[in-house]
Amino acid sequence: MTMLAVMKPACVAVALAFAASSAAAATLFSDDFDRPDSKSVGGGWSELERAPNDVFVNNGMLRLRDVRDGNPDAAASSMVIDATGYENVTVSFNWRTNSSNTASDSLFLSWTSVAAPAIDDTSAWTQAFKGGVDGDAHWSPEAWSTETITLTGAANGKFNLLFWTDVDAANRGFRIDYVTVTGDKLVAGAVAPVPLPAGLPLLVGGLAAFGLMKRRRARG
Repeated sequence: MTMLAVMKPACVAVALAFAASSAAAATLFSDDFDRPDSKSVGGGWSELERAPNDVFVNNGMLRLRDVRDGNPDAAASSMVIDATGYENVTVSFNWRTNSSNTASDSLFLSWTSVAAPAIDDTSAWTQAFKGGVDGDAHWSPEAWSTETITLTGAANGKFNLLFWTDVDAANRGFRIDYVTVTGDKLVAGAVAPVPLPAGLPLLVGGLAAFGLMKRRRARG
Protein backbone atom coordinates (compact mmCIF):
# COMPACT_ATOMS: atom_id res chain seq x y z
CA MET A 1 0.00 0.00 0.00
CA THR A 2 1.42 3.38 -1.00
CA MET A 3 1.62 6.37 1.32
CA LEU A 4 -0.95 8.15 -0.88
CA ALA A 5 -3.42 5.31 -0.41
CA VAL A 6 -2.96 5.50 3.35
CA MET A 7 -3.27 9.25 3.61
CA LYS A 8 -6.07 9.96 1.14
CA PRO A 9 -9.09 8.66 3.13
CA ALA A 10 -7.97 10.39 6.31
CA CYS A 11 -7.26 13.69 4.54
CA VAL A 12 -10.66 13.60 2.87
CA ALA A 13 -12.29 13.04 6.25
CA VAL A 14 -10.45 16.03 7.71
CA ALA A 15 -11.44 18.26 4.79
CA LEU A 16 -15.11 17.28 4.98
CA ALA A 17 -15.23 17.77 8.73
CA PHE A 18 -13.58 21.17 8.45
CA ALA A 19 -15.95 22.28 5.72
CA ALA A 20 -18.99 21.24 7.75
CA SER A 21 -17.74 23.01 10.86
CA SER A 22 -16.85 26.26 9.08
CA ALA A 23 -20.14 26.83 7.21
CA ALA A 24 -21.52 30.24 8.16
CA ALA A 25 -25.18 30.95 8.88
CA ALA A 26 -26.97 32.97 6.18
CA THR A 27 -28.61 36.32 6.96
CA LEU A 28 -32.34 36.10 6.20
CA PHE A 29 -33.34 39.54 7.46
CA SER A 30 -31.63 42.53 9.03
CA ASP A 31 -32.50 46.09 10.01
CA ASP A 32 -30.15 48.50 11.80
CA PHE A 33 -32.68 51.39 11.52
CA ASP A 34 -29.88 53.55 10.17
CA ARG A 35 -32.14 56.00 8.36
CA PRO A 36 -33.37 59.55 8.89
CA ASP A 37 -35.49 60.28 11.97
CA SER A 38 -39.14 59.60 11.21
CA LYS A 39 -42.50 59.31 12.97
CA SER A 40 -42.92 55.95 11.22
CA VAL A 41 -40.55 52.98 11.20
CA GLY A 42 -40.39 52.22 7.47
CA GLY A 43 -38.45 49.21 6.21
CA GLY A 44 -41.61 47.12 5.87
CA TRP A 45 -42.56 47.34 9.57
CA SER A 46 -46.19 47.75 10.66
CA GLU A 47 -47.00 49.82 13.75
CA LEU A 48 -49.47 49.98 16.62
CA GLU A 49 -49.41 53.12 18.77
CA ARG A 50 -51.59 55.53 20.72
CA ALA A 51 -50.16 58.66 19.08
CA PRO A 52 -48.56 59.02 15.61
CA ASN A 53 -45.05 59.34 17.06
CA ASP A 54 -45.03 56.54 19.66
CA VAL A 55 -43.45 53.94 17.34
CA PHE A 56 -40.71 55.63 15.36
CA VAL A 57 -37.07 55.80 14.28
CA ASN A 58 -34.78 58.20 16.14
CA ASN A 59 -30.98 58.39 16.18
CA GLY A 60 -30.70 55.21 14.16
CA MET A 61 -32.81 53.01 16.44
CA LEU A 62 -36.40 51.79 16.77
CA ARG A 63 -38.28 53.33 19.68
CA LEU A 64 -41.50 52.11 21.32
CA ARG A 65 -43.12 54.29 23.97
CA ASP A 66 -46.40 55.45 25.60
CA VAL A 67 -49.32 53.53 27.04
CA ARG A 68 -52.63 52.39 25.52
CA ASP A 69 -55.74 50.73 26.89
CA GLY A 70 -54.90 47.02 26.82
CA ASN A 71 -51.82 45.30 25.40
CA PRO A 72 -49.63 45.97 23.62
CA ASP A 73 -48.96 49.58 24.55
CA ALA A 74 -46.77 50.03 21.47
CA ALA A 75 -45.73 47.48 18.84
CA ALA A 76 -43.85 47.01 15.58
CA SER A 77 -44.33 43.97 13.33
CA SER A 78 -41.79 43.04 10.68
CA MET A 79 -42.42 42.16 7.08
CA VAL A 80 -42.71 38.45 6.25
CA ILE A 81 -39.31 36.77 6.72
CA ASP A 82 -38.71 33.81 4.41
CA ALA A 83 -36.75 30.98 6.04
CA THR A 84 -37.75 28.38 3.46
CA GLY A 85 -34.82 26.00 3.04
CA TYR A 86 -33.16 27.01 6.32
CA GLU A 87 -32.95 25.52 9.80
CA ASN A 88 -31.59 26.68 13.18
CA VAL A 89 -33.29 30.05 12.71
CA THR A 90 -32.20 32.66 15.26
CA VAL A 91 -32.94 36.33 15.85
CA SER A 92 -30.50 38.70 17.55
CA PHE A 93 -31.03 42.32 18.59
CA ASN A 94 -29.83 45.05 20.94
CA TRP A 95 -32.19 46.77 23.36
CA ARG A 96 -32.33 49.12 26.31
CA THR A 97 -34.97 50.84 28.43
CA ASN A 98 -35.95 54.48 28.76
CA SER A 99 -34.47 56.23 31.80
CA SER A 100 -37.93 56.57 33.38
CA ASN A 101 -38.76 52.85 33.25
CA THR A 102 -39.46 50.80 36.35
CA ALA A 103 -39.48 47.08 37.07
CA SER A 104 -43.14 46.87 35.99
CA ASP A 105 -42.31 47.82 32.38
CA SER A 106 -41.47 45.04 29.89
CA LEU A 107 -40.32 44.55 26.31
CA PHE A 108 -41.45 41.45 24.44
CA LEU A 109 -40.42 39.69 21.25
CA SER A 110 -43.03 37.39 19.73
CA TRP A 111 -43.33 35.67 16.36
CA THR A 112 -45.80 33.71 14.27
CA SER A 113 -45.35 31.24 11.44
CA VAL A 114 -48.92 31.48 10.17
CA ALA A 115 -50.68 34.33 8.42
CA ALA A 116 -49.86 37.16 10.82
CA PRO A 117 -52.70 37.80 13.29
CA ALA A 118 -53.65 41.31 14.37
CA ILE A 119 -50.81 43.17 16.09
CA ASP A 120 -53.01 43.86 19.12
CA ASP A 121 -53.80 40.15 19.57
CA THR A 122 -50.57 39.24 21.38
CA SER A 123 -52.04 35.95 22.61
CA ALA A 124 -52.05 34.71 18.99
CA TRP A 125 -48.28 35.22 18.73
CA THR A 126 -45.60 32.97 20.23
CA GLN A 127 -43.61 34.80 22.90
CA ALA A 128 -39.83 34.30 22.55
CA PHE A 129 -38.40 36.96 24.88
CA LYS A 130 -39.31 39.24 27.78
CA GLY A 131 -36.99 41.87 29.25
CA GLY A 132 -36.99 45.00 31.40
CA VAL A 133 -35.23 46.72 34.29
CA ASP A 134 -33.12 44.11 36.06
CA GLY A 135 -33.46 45.67 39.53
CA ASP A 136 -29.72 46.32 39.88
CA ALA A 137 -29.11 49.50 41.88
CA HIS A 138 -26.38 50.41 39.40
CA TRP A 139 -28.60 49.85 36.36
CA SER A 140 -28.23 52.54 33.71
CA PRO A 141 -30.59 53.32 30.80
CA GLU A 142 -27.49 53.80 28.65
CA ALA A 143 -26.52 50.13 29.04
CA TRP A 144 -27.47 48.07 25.99
CA SER A 145 -28.23 44.36 26.20
CA THR A 146 -27.78 41.90 23.34
CA GLU A 147 -30.08 38.92 22.86
CA THR A 148 -29.77 35.92 20.56
CA ILE A 149 -32.84 33.70 20.50
CA THR A 150 -33.58 30.48 18.63
CA LEU A 151 -37.04 30.53 17.07
CA THR A 152 -38.04 26.92 17.59
CA GLY A 153 -40.52 25.95 14.89
CA ALA A 154 -39.53 28.70 12.44
CA ALA A 155 -37.31 26.46 10.29
CA ASN A 156 -38.12 25.97 6.62
CA GLY A 157 -41.04 28.38 6.56
CA LYS A 158 -42.17 32.00 6.64
CA PHE A 159 -42.85 34.11 9.73
CA ASN A 160 -43.18 37.60 11.20
CA LEU A 161 -41.52 39.19 14.22
CA LEU A 162 -43.36 41.41 16.71
CA PHE A 163 -41.65 43.72 19.21
CA TRP A 164 -44.12 45.07 21.76
CA THR A 165 -44.26 46.74 25.15
CA ASP A 166 -46.26 46.69 28.37
CA VAL A 167 -45.58 49.89 30.34
CA ASP A 168 -47.32 51.93 33.01
CA ALA A 169 -46.79 55.53 31.87
CA ALA A 170 -46.53 57.60 28.70
CA ASN A 171 -42.84 58.47 29.14
CA ARG A 172 -41.76 54.83 29.43
CA GLY A 173 -40.65 52.54 26.65
CA PHE A 174 -37.77 50.75 24.95
CA ARG A 175 -35.17 51.18 22.23
CA ILE A 176 -34.22 48.43 19.79
CA ASP A 177 -31.41 48.16 17.27
CA TYR A 178 -29.52 45.75 14.98
CA VAL A 179 -32.29 43.20 14.43
CA THR A 180 -30.83 40.24 12.49
CA VAL A 181 -32.33 36.87 11.58
CA THR A 182 -30.01 34.05 10.47
CA GLY A 183 -30.38 30.39 9.51
CA ASP A 184 -28.37 27.39 8.32
CA LYS A 185 -29.02 26.20 4.78
CA LEU A 186 -30.80 22.86 4.56
CA VAL A 187 -29.09 20.37 2.23
CA ALA A 188 -31.25 17.61 0.72
CA GLY A 189 -30.16 14.21 2.03
CA ALA A 190 -27.43 15.73 4.17
CA VAL A 191 -26.28 13.91 7.27
CA ALA A 192 -25.78 16.01 10.38
CA PRO A 193 -22.11 16.99 10.63
CA VAL A 194 -20.01 15.07 13.12
CA PRO A 195 -17.70 17.20 15.29
CA LEU A 196 -14.06 16.91 14.30
CA PRO A 197 -12.29 14.65 16.85
CA ALA A 198 -9.44 16.45 18.56
CA GLY A 199 -7.04 13.59 17.79
CA LEU A 200 -7.84 13.23 14.09
CA PRO A 201 -5.02 15.50 12.85
CA LEU A 202 -2.55 13.46 14.93
CA LEU A 203 -3.95 10.24 13.46
CA VAL A 204 -3.49 11.56 9.93
CA GLY A 205 0.09 12.53 10.74
CA GLY A 206 0.77 9.13 12.23
CA LEU A 207 -0.61 7.32 9.20
CA ALA A 208 1.51 9.48 6.93
CA ALA A 209 4.65 8.69 8.92
CA PHE A 210 3.81 4.99 8.93
CA GLY A 211 3.32 4.98 5.17
CA LEU A 212 6.63 6.77 4.63
CA MET A 213 8.53 4.30 6.81
CA LYS A 214 6.95 1.35 5.01
CA ARG A 215 7.89 2.81 1.64
CA ARG A 216 11.52 3.35 2.70
CA ARG A 217 11.77 -0.23 3.96
CA ALA A 218 10.40 -1.54 0.67
CA ARG A 219 13.07 0.42 -1.21
CA GLY A 220 15.80 -0.89 1.11
